[in-house]
Amino acid sequence: TTEKKDSPLPSNTSSSVNVAHHTLKGHVDIHEIDSEVLKGNALGDPSRRKLHVYVPPGYHAFSSYDGCPVLLALAGLFGDGSSFFSGDGDSNLATRMDRLIQSYKCVPVIIVAPDCDTAVGGSQYINSEGTGRYQDYLIQEIIPFVQRTYNISEERKWGVFGMSSGGYGALMNAMAYPDIFSCVADHSGDGLFDMCFKNIFQEAAQGYHHHGGVRNWFHEVYLKTAREGGKEKRNAFGLPIVALGMARIYSPNKDAPLDVGCDFPYSMETGDWQQNIWDKWTSKDPVYIISYNIEKLRKLRLIYLDAGRYDEFNLQHATRNIYHQLEERVMGGKREGGGLGISVGGADSKLRDGPVVYYEEYDGGHFGIERRFDISIPMLANALHMQHMQKSRR
Repeated sequence: TTEKKDSPLPSNTSSSVNVAHHTLKGHVDIHEIDSEVLKGNALGDPSRRKLHVYVPPGYHAFSSYDGCPVLLALAGLFGDGSSFFSGDGDSNLATRMDRLIQSYKCVPVIIVAPDCDTAVGGSQYINSEGTGRYQDYLIQEIIPFVQRTYNISEERKWGVFGMSSGGYGALMNAMAYPDIFSCVADHSGDGLFDMCFKNIFQEAAQGYHHHGGVRNWFHEVYLKTAREGGKEKRNAFGLPIVALGMARIYSPNKDAPLDVGCDFPYSMETGDWQQNIWDKWTSKDPVYIISYNIEKLRKLRLIYLDAGRYDEFNLQHATRNIYHQLEERVMGGKREGGGLGISVGGADSKLRDGPVVYYEEYDGGHFGIERRFDISIPMLANALHMQHMQKSRR
C-alpha cells in the first residue's frame, strides 16, 4: 500500500528539469513492504515495513531512458525511515531537499529511506542471526521495489548515505556492492570499535546488575517496557540496550547461557575480557576490513567522509583512520588540501582509476549535524548525474 505526504507533483512538469523544479515542491510517498527475508527473524520483529520515498521537484522532467538519480538514506541507531521526514524546517529532509533543489545546489534526486529498526534499536544494515537479514532486505527487496516503482534507469547506479550507525551501514553496503552503489557518504559512522564500543560494557553491566542480571533486565524490564511504552521508552535505556543490541548483531548466539541471544566480550560475572568474542565484532569493523576491500572501493566514484572533532563516541578517530587508509591504498598517497581538511584523489586528479575522496573534520560533536547533508547530498546526487551523462554519451 502507498500513501503520500504533501501534494504530488502535477502531471504537466515535463519541460526542462531546470524550469520544472524551480518553484515546485517534492513529496514523500509512504509504502508498506511485505518482506520475505525478514520473516521469522530472531527478535520477532515485524516483516511488514514502511518505506519513505522522497520524490523531488522536477522528477517528471526526466526521460524514461535517463531516469532520476536515487539515494538510499540510512537512519542512525533507534531511528527508521520516518526519522528523516519528521520535524519542521530543515530538520525535515524533504524541506531541506526542496531548498537545495530549488536553489540549484542539487540536481533532483529520489531519496529512499527504509525502516531497518529492531527491538534492540537497530540492525547496522547488515545480516545477523541475532537480528535479521537487513542487508538482504535492502539489496534484494527495497532496491528492486524502487526500481520497479519509480522512473529510475536500470543503467543507473545508486548512492547511499547515513549518519552514525547509518553511516556505518552506508560504507559497509557500498563496499559490499560496488556494482549497485557508486557513491557513498559516511557521516560519523561507527568504526574503530576499540574506541567507540569497548568502553560501554562496564556501565551496561551496572545497569543489568541493578535489575538482577542481564537476562532479567532484557526479558522482564526492557522488553516489557518497550512493548508497553513504545520507542520513546525503549530509547531511554541508553548504554545497556546499545551493548546488548550490538552484541545481538556482532556476536549472536541463540544458545548463549545468558538467554539473551548473544555473547558479550565482557564477562558479566567476572569482568574478564573475552578476546575470542571481541574478534567477531572487529571482523565487521570497517577500519579493519578496508584492506580486504580495496578493489571494490576503487570501483566507486565518490567517497565522502566527515566527523566532528569532538565526537562523543570518538568516531572522528575512525573516520580519520579510514581516510588515511584510503589515501594510502586507494589514492596512492596523494593528498590535496592537506592536514585534516578536504582531500581529493581519483577522477579529479592524476589518479583516474579511483574514486574522488572528500574528507573533513569540522567543529562539532556527534549530534545535531544534519546540516552536513547540505554538503554531502548535492555531491552524491551531482556525481550520480554526471556519471550517467558521461555513460550516455559513449
